Amino acid sequence: MTIGIMVAMDKELALFAESSEFETISEETVQGFVFRVLDVKGTHVKLVIAKSGIGKANAAACAALLIDRFKPEKIVSTGVCGCLAREGVAQRDVICAVSVRYHDVWCAEAPGQMQGSPEEFKSSIITDSLIAKMKEKAPGKVLKGRMLSGDWFVDTVGKARAIRDDIPTVDMPDGIDMESGAIAQICWRSGIPFGSIRIVSDTPLRADAPSYFDFWDTAAENLFDIVEAVWK
Repeated sequence: MTIGIMVAMDKELALFAESSEFETISEETVQGFVFRVLDVKGTHVKLVIAKSGIGKANAAACAALLIDRFKPEKIVSTGVCGCLAREGVAQRDVICAVSVRYHDVWCAEAPGQMQGSPEEFKSSIITDSLIAKMKEKAPGKVLKGRMLSGDWFVDTVGKARAIRDDIPTVDMPDGIDMESGAIAQICWRSGIPFGSIRIVSDTPLRADAPSYFDFWDTAAENLFDIVEAVWK
């Protein structure tokens, strides 16, 4: 089985440190995107860690290359996200997105729906059994949620409120990132299962929450240990 793991930044790629569990098969840069291929020792699993860069265009182009060149059977978008919850979610908690939706798209359909696509991109990867395995190693809570994705860095309460006002609420926490929507759309078009699993870096609607910029000083180095539940 080949599984694609997509991250946006060098900081996130660095959290996937080399380990005795893996053997590096290859690493290449294609059109500016890094693809690191790892063999999980003692299994029939091959991982392709892909660094896309930030934003929807980068994420979509990288996902398309990943699918075309490496033929993964599933793809997981991981790294960090913000969260719109006012309570119950803290920095270093993990949001496992059961669906992904754009927050910066308006095509005369439902808010956040790309014309010709589903209102939300559902994930078949995020299951109760997967979440239970993640909880064994997570630094905080592991929560089912929804990922709202778009080309905004949500660094103010005003931006967070604007998203919250535009997108219908659900009875679960909403994460915010800049890549999962585009990756989910490419996977949907290609018929490949997709999931988004991200550690919360900041909660802009909580007045008492630490900022995004404080997060990297205490970033969860065991992100890989959480995501490995996808193939173990």
